[in-house]
Amino acid sequence: MISVDYRLSCIGDERNFSPDVVHLCGWPYQREGLESGQRDVAAQDVEDAIGFVKDNPSMFPSWDGRIAALGTSAGGTVLLDAIADAVANSSEDKPDVTATWSAMMQFADLNSVPVDGFASEDACDHARWYVPPDPDGYDPGRMGGCWWAMDHYMDWTATQQSPYCGFDGPGGEVGPDSTDVPGDCTSDLQSWYDVSPYVTWASATESDFGPMFVANGGGPYIAPPDPYPYEDAETVVITDPVDFYKLLTQTLDWTSDEANLCIVDAPLHGSEYEDYLCDDDATSGHTVFWKTAAFINSQLPP
Repeated sequence: MISVDYRLSCIGDERNFSPDVVHLCGWPYQREGLESGQRDVAAQDVEDAIGFVKDNPSMFPSWDGRIAALGTSAGGTVLLDAIADAVANSSEDKPDVTATWSAMMQFADLNSVPVDGFASEDACDHARWYVPPDPDGYDPGRMGGCWWAMDHYMDWTATQQSPYCGFDGPGGEVGPDSTDVPGDCTSDLQSWYDVSPYVTWASATESDFGPMFVANGGGPYIAPPDPYPYEDAETVVITDPVDFYKLLTQTLDWTSDEANLCIVDAPLHGSEYEDYLCDDDATSGHTVFWKTAAFINSQLPP
């Protein structure tokens, strides 16, 4: 097993970050790599790591030449972008099978907006942990860390205006009943689409992109018109992975053997739910970790 470090969008003066992490800061999506002259250096780092393994098989004597990749949260998004970039450039620096836990698939407006009482079309406005404004004006309203993280990744210091994306009001309050992407919060809207796996995988073929396992918290599924209650939402809104899965299986005709979706019936994010059950496996005792490993093994049998 290999853990891949990639350049990060953090500013570099964050408290409690280890020196090894701070060393990787300062690389939001828009910043061009010195070696490539292209944006999205995090995805390029993932490609380079995969290429290094493939170019140096003697360093991994027990390796059989096949690669499975798992990315959680932002790491899952970067992994999907890396695969799309490799395919676009006819590169073999991509895994044979991929799994993501709580990857964000759509950065600008959502393909399907949740029926949760919030009218905004933006992904983060439907994330869990929305705290409405205090009537006394003490708290302008908060949406957990979703908008803060996305704004940093999309380089608010260089490409966005104030108030920043997700913070709509003059006092910087969060407004989940409105939408500002697309809107006045950014002068570089195209990047929000370019970084979205839903867009970069829009013409994905299984033979080029490889089989895909997708997991997310935010279940249980109930029934339309409100199939996933807001109270069970996690940081990545549930319609995000559901729409991505539908893109693969309904629009692009991937089979159930080529794409698999696991929804966890809990408001948990990424590795928080690895020991929980997928909602379609409630009686089997198979956890997300088990299902992920089983899917990879079915694509890359011993």
